[in-house]
Amino acid sequence: MKLKKLLVISVLLICFMVLAISSAYGDNKIRYSTDIAAIPDLPVHAFALTFEYFLEANTDIEVDLYPGGILGGTEAVMEQVQEGDIHVAHTSISGLGHYYPKAMMFNLWYAFPLDNIPAIQAFFDPKSDYMQELFADIEEKANVKPMRMAMRGGESGLTFKQSVRILEDMKGLTMRAMDESQVVLMESLGASTAVVPWEEVYLALQTGVVDGLLIGASSAISASLYEVVDYYLYPGTILAWGMMVVNPDWYNNTLTEEEQYWVNYAMRMASVVAEGLAFSCLRDDPGRLEERGLEVYRQTEKEYNEFRETALGELIPWANEKHGKEFVDRFMSELKKLEEEYGLK
Repeated sequence: MKLKKLLVISVLLICFMVLAISSAYGDNKIRYSTDIAAIPDLPVHAFALTFEYFLEANTDIEVDLYPGGILGGTEAVMEQVQEGDIHVAHTSISGLGHYYPKAMMFNLWYAFPLDNIPAIQAFFDPKSDYMQELFADIEEKANVKPMRMAMRGGESGLTFKQSVRILEDMKGLTMRAMDESQVVLMESLGASTAVVPWEEVYLALQTGVVDGLLIGASSAISASLYEVVDYYLYPGTILAWGMMVVNPDWYNNTLTEEEQYWVNYAMRMASVVAEGLAFSCLRDDPGRLEERGLEVYRQTEKEYNEFRETALGELIPWANEKHGKEFVDRFMSELKKLEEEYGLK
């Protein structure tokens, strides 16, 4: 009887040890989600691969990558980050905007000075007082911890089924909008809008439901939109950015101080790689579009400014009403300050 009891206790102890080891192994394995396909020369996936390399090379943490929205759409992924089922996510600004509406200011089309990239980089510097203040507010309100902004591609431009060069050409068009800010943008430029989910954009263009949309060239190419549109308009309204977010409890309470250091380091190195690829998109995208049969037109300064001033005339009042004038004024003043600081002397 004693032997039987001893055997039972031994089995229970072994089971407990196996569970403990499994649990410890699970703690060192993290899930990393992106919404972009696993194509190494795209900035989003290159960021993920670089992050994986540096973190695994310097810690015992194992990174499991889930690209292309495998773990769900933007809202589903954000919920999983909040719950800790996903540890790290590269989210679009629109995805974050569902949980922190003020983040949509990062997508305020025409607000950013495209010809002053150093100013934009300084604005998004995660160590700046302004960005740290904003990140802290996002963590409190959205229950995800922002780590840094991350470039997702080159300029976002406008693509159409017909030639558009000046503001007058926008009248009578129906443009795809993916959120309220884009509805305001397109309608301010004289077009009507249709809210079309991303997975339906190709068919909507093919069948004439919409005449065009605002999109980065790399995304247009990867989605084969060159098969259903014929024209692309530069300069873009904004450089394509996303945000790196992590589960706060995982980062603050599970990781050691040394592991936190390497997570930050891996993200910093990944940002360098992603930015390099994004800047190569600025150089190469026009040619890549033309190779696929699109007519690429770059607006004159006068034509571009007419679009920009007309759009901001509607977007700024909308943002004031949506996010509060004090917040919008602070956001725009930070941009203006850095634009002047990093402007050509």
